[in-house]
Amino acid sequence: MNATATATIAAVLTGISLLAATACTATQPAALDQAARIAASCPTDGSHIAAIIQSDQSASRENSTAQPDTQQIIHDAAERTAICNGHFRVNIFAGSAIATTVFDGDLRLDGATENARLRKAPTAADDVMVHVNAALPDASMQLPDGATDIVGQYQPAAEYEAQLAATGSYHLEETILTDGIQTVGQNLNDPGLTPDEAQTLAGLVTVPNLAGATVRIIGVGRQADDAPLPTPYIAALRMFHTTVCERTRAACTVVTDAAGA
Repeated sequence: MNATATATIAAVLTGISLLAATACTATQPAALDQAARIAASCPTDGSHIAAIIQSDQSASRENSTAQPDTQQIIHDAAERTAICNGHFRVNIFAGSAIATTVFDGDLRLDGATENARLRKAPTAADDVMVHVNAALPDASMQLPDGATDIVGQYQPAAEYEAQLAATGSYHLEETILTDGIQTVGQNLNDPGLTPDEAQTLAGLVTVPNLAGATVRIIGVGRQADDAPLPTPYIAALRMFHTTVCERTRAACTVVTDAAGA
């Protein structure tokens, strides 16, 4: 990734820092209610969350990890992981299954009472974002330009869960942030692609077994510059990624907008 792109990331992150400062005006009761709702959805079998965010930083999504909507998705996932006492990792990737990590650590909240513990969740997520954004410009420079390997991210996620499983019981929650335009192996960079063709291509992809995991693929059909893509093409991209994901045996959600995830 070039120096101009890195400068753009830095400028966007400065704006995000200013927005975060004004966000502190949110009422504490509302934040506590939200944290309580999240806590109610944590695993009940004694397992912890192994959450991983994999953000596509290839050419069609250059600088996207620094954009406010993507930052919010990462922040929300970090907050959920902290509330559920889990492990959180954020990777950025482009044309290879080998990604660059911008955050990796345990997120656990302490407190004399449950409410005291939950009140710390937003701050814990804010701290994660500080680390992510500090690492992002240099990490982006390490990525190869050009291609996009989205389906290649399943294997690192499987390995991540396996590593944590050696220390306890974990439930994988994988989130891939991407426009869905795979170009490594199966090349989907064709606006004329049909859902049937996409489904056939998906059957050619080798994937790991992620049975029991939860996978969200967010942003499919939406490029970083918001350039419109044909509706049938978006349907084909969603068909490809839905089919590939379901072949991992995970519980899959493939959407264009985060609100649907």
